[in-house]
Amino acid sequence: MAVHAYNMDISGKVALVTGGANGIGKAIVEMLLRKEAKGVGIVDIDSINGQEVAASLQKTFGDERVVFVKCDVTSNEQLKSAFEDIKNNFGRLDIVCNNAGIGNEYEHVKTIATNLIPVITGTYLAVEFMGTQNGGNGGVVINTGSVFGIIANRNLPVYSASKYGVVGFTRAVAKEPNVEENGVRVSAVCPGLVDTGMVAKLKEKLQGKTLLQPSYIAEVVVKLIEEAKYNGCVCLASGENAMTAVEEPDIPYGRMLNCSWQL
Repeated sequence: MAVHAYNMDISGKVALVTGGANGIGKAIVEMLLRKEAKGVGIVDIDSINGQEVAASLQKTFGDERVVFVKCDVTSNEQLKSAFEDIKNNFGRLDIVCNNAGIGNEYEHVKTIATNLIPVITGTYLAVEFMGTQNGGNGGVVINTGSVFGIIANRNLPVYSASKYGVVGFTRAVAKEPNVEENGVRVSAVCPGLVDTGMVAKLKEKLQGKTLLQPSYIAEVVVKLIEEAKYNGCVCLASGENAMTAVEEPDIPYGRMLNCSWQL
């Protein structure tokens, strides 16, 4: 039996953010702290930057509210250990942002291994560590997709594939009985072009294009966390409308199963 979804007040809650040392992830961490989160765990492979960001935020928000955990999200063991460390440190876990990602068309296995697999693993770990049937209070998972997970980019086919996977997984897993029954909501934010290190290499090719700020994406993430109606939602954050939900194609399921596949 599904647990009724609820609006979440971020105040007093604990969050884990992968890729939290840079760009969108860093902005999400700061936004959650400003919303009075009890604590936020920054999970990132970049230990130098991660420790610097954590130290800076500790000065602003308090030593006890921010921790950094070095983690290669492509390692299931390291990712689970990060979940354990953060929950043990703060005594609870309520929000998971599967945000870590790379853009590397030349190393397609690494790109899929970083952008998609940890989103899947992180979502199921969230159920394990937050689920009402596992001793938790339920919670919210936000996966970072991309506009190129909605509209494929011919110059970024591998990156597009990884983000299409994030979108499809998010829509499906939000309806999975074990996820619903544990009181966990799952949605995805799909940013347009954001002013981050990943996009910086493309700036010369993007002349005339307006880049979004990471703080804007963080605001969208907070909205998805707070409101119960966002479950299985894929939200395009383009700057024109912060909450543009992109719906699935309206194709009857039975028709898909019975079609003749004739072209």
